[in-house]
Amino acid sequence: MKRSALRLSTLFCAALAACAVAFSPVARAQNSAPKMSFVTVDYPGAATTTSVTGINDFDEIVGIYDDVQGHTHSYAGKKGSTHFTPIDYPGAAQTYVFRINNWGQIVGTYFDKDGYQHGFLRLPEWLTGWTPLYYSFDFPGASRNKVFDYELGTGLGTSAFGLNDLGEMVGQYADQNGVGHGFKLTVKGFTSFAMPLANSVPGFPGGSGLSGINDFGDVAGAYASKNPMDFKYGYGFLVHNNRITLIDPPASILTEVFGINNRQEVSGFYYDANFLGHGYIYSGGRFQIVDVPGAVYISTVGTVNNRNSFVGEYVDGFGVTHGYIGTRN
Repeated sequence: MKRSALRLSTLFCAALAACAVAFSPVARAQNSAPKMSFVTVDYPGAATTTSVTGINDFDEIVGIYDDVQGHTHSYAGKKGSTHFTPIDYPGAAQTYVFRINNWGQIVGTYFDKDGYQHGFLRLPEWLTGWTPLYYSFDFPGASRNKVFDYELGTGLGTSAFGLNDLGEMVGQYADQNGVGHGFKLTVKGFTSFAMPLANSVPGFPGGSGLSGINDFGDVAGAYASKNPMDFKYGYGFLVHNNRITLIDPPASILTEVFGINNRQEVSGFYYDANFLGHGYIYSGGRFQIVDVPGAVYISTVGTVNNRNSFVGEYVDGFGVTHGYIGTRN
């Protein structure tokens, strides 16, 4: 079964801030059991995969789905509605959207017809006064590596994953050696980030990247360790005031980070020793573990908004991936 975009996005999306930052202790995970409710989201006509990747404070959502030809497309919608707006970057072979901010701006990654990946920003109709506008971008000097079968992140290039209400974006790019690094894009231009503990292995599972940014400039992501004696596949992290907190739920053999909100709640998923995936929401040293009812193989948490709604995906016993919208009561 082809892996979904949400998990692909940060299996290659990971980490950092500057090399001169101080480290805080590794966060200790605790499994809490708040009341949660879930609504499954399946895009009409999707073949095997629907994922909800982002949600803003107005409960507007974005996500991805696959068609019967195996091509990946994206969509926008709203919590409580069954109406979806399809989103495809003009002329793209594959389109993945990951975040929608409170202005309706959408960030994502697309593959062109030659198989190269690029970041993009989509401006909504009400901002443009006409049809939505798309802006493509690439980190300056990023290598244009081709990707096998449009595997998001494996060949790197430039991928955009996170967006805040200031229009600031984060993601990952490949240097000329094919090693992944994080980037931040603001009105001042691009800034490169490299996790001090990250290895320099090209493509997956190497390097580091950024996957989320909030309105206060806190960023989150994941990285692959350069310690040859570290047999874990990856760690998550949060950077606040130039201080890094490692995020590593107990029993995790691979931790991925997908998003961060204004309350410094970090979301993602991890694999346990049996390679079963569990979603989580991290806040202040504690983890809420999220296993969606009906999930058999994996649950993820893509984004948590600032109003107790969160989204993600889960895989059922037939290997079909469904999106969901969750609410913490």
